This record gives sequence, C-alpha cells and structure tokens, in this order.
Amino acid sequence: MKSTKSKKSAISDLEDACHQMILRTVRRTMRQGRVLIDSERCKGCGLCVDTCPAHTLSLSAGLNKRGFYHSEQIFPKRCIGCASCALVCPDAVITVFRGNRH
Repeated sequence: MKSTKSKKSAISDLEDACHQMILRTVRRTMRQGRVLIDSERCKGCGLCVDTCPAHTLSLSAGLNKRGFYHSEQIFPKRCIGCASCALVCPDAVITVFRGNRH
C-alpha cells in the first residue's frame, strides 16, 4: 500500500492534469482575452492573481508611484477572457477585452 504522502502527491498530480485539460477546453471555446490594468491605481492586493484560472497574472517586480507592487499580465496568450480578475478587484482597476476588439 502506498504511503499517505505518495497518495497526496498522486491526487495533486491528477488535479493538475484535470485543471490543464479544463483550461485547454475553455480556451478552445472562449475567445482570446486581454487584460488592461491601471497599474498606478492598483494597490497590489493580489486577489486577481489568485483568482485567475489561467494563471496569466502576477504581481510586478517594480513599484508603482504609490509604492505598491501592482498586478500585471505576464502570459497574455493564456488569457481566456473570463473576467474573474475584474470581478474580484476591489478598486475596479481591471478591464477585460475579448476577441479582436482590443
């Protein structure tokens, strides 16, 4: 019988594989998205980064004028245009575009 640690590892690997499969399916059915973030108004709370199912956002390495590590889109081709990031942003600094109208 496998140890608990290896079972957890196997479950984690399976969850990762399922997540990737779901993202591939969603990307095929949804239009390409693009995120526009007002970096000077962003306070770097990271809610959008944590919420993004496609892992296209990250906190920047540099500070904005207010002294915050703002959010930025680091993998634009991964964006599925779901707007989850914009919905959770407490300061409404994120705009999501879908398709070719960006």
